[in-house]
Amino acid sequence: MRTYQSGDWLTFNEAATLLAQRDKRSGEDLRQGIDRWRKRIEYAVNAKKLMKVEKRFKIDVMAAWARTLKVSGVDWLVKLADLPRPILRDSVEEIASVNDEEWGIRLPGSREECHEEIRRLLRENKALKQENEQLREPAAKYVKLCMNHQEAARKRKRQN
Repeated sequence: MRTYQSGDWLTFNEAATLLAQRDKRSGEDLRQGIDRWRKRIEYAVNAKKLMKVEKRFKIDVMAAWARTLKVSGVDWLVKLADLPRPILRDSVEEIASVNDEEWGIRLPGSREECHEEIRRLLRENKALKQENEQLREPAAKYVKLCMNHQEAARKRKRQN
């Protein structure tokens, strides 16, 4: 079996194969096990329980996720003992950077930039609160108008 180091990356197929080889079921060939694990991995990614970056999985993060699973009939944690464990700081930074990229956020690089970003966000928040107050009265009028139209439509329907 291949030895993995912290920071190694696996493709989707490599991750499914790695776990299927460690979770062999009686009467199941390797292909069926790989398919079963592909479904579990895909579900975890969609449920945001497992993070992939550019279609790859970091071995430490994938192994940490696999350790949380209940796998019947085997001493699962022993079968995963040789896989590296994530360093919390690296995992948090990686997840934060992936989420930041998805949302188009660039984190400030210094304390001064952080303070400036906070001031900018406070100004933006104040402007949005003012806009919200300005829209409150027209929105209330619109809701009242809609309710009047609904009531008129009900009356017409009853008359017919």
